[in-house]
Amino acid sequence: MFGIDFFDYSGWQDPPLLFRKEQFLHAEHPLHEKFSRLTRQEEKRGLLDQIDDTAPASRWQMRLTESGCAVRGHQVVRTAKT
Repeated sequence: MFGIDFFDYSGWQDPPLLFRKEQFLHAEHPLHEKFSRLTRQEEKRGLLDQIDDTAPASRWQMRLTESGCAVRGHQVVRTAKT
């Protein structure tokens, strides 16, 4: 028997983020390719190396900042390194 778990992270200061979202969708789902493109961009820039698939938002932001990248919508863009 299958079940569904529901978690509400809205009250968390540092909620986990979900990466590789396309893996949770059927290949024919309308958002599958959009999520796949984002994952490929993140992988190409090494952003997903050594990061858990549900890393907290603060860790992800630190990873983006260190790499000189940002995610705008579903696209990885370069920013000025700080």
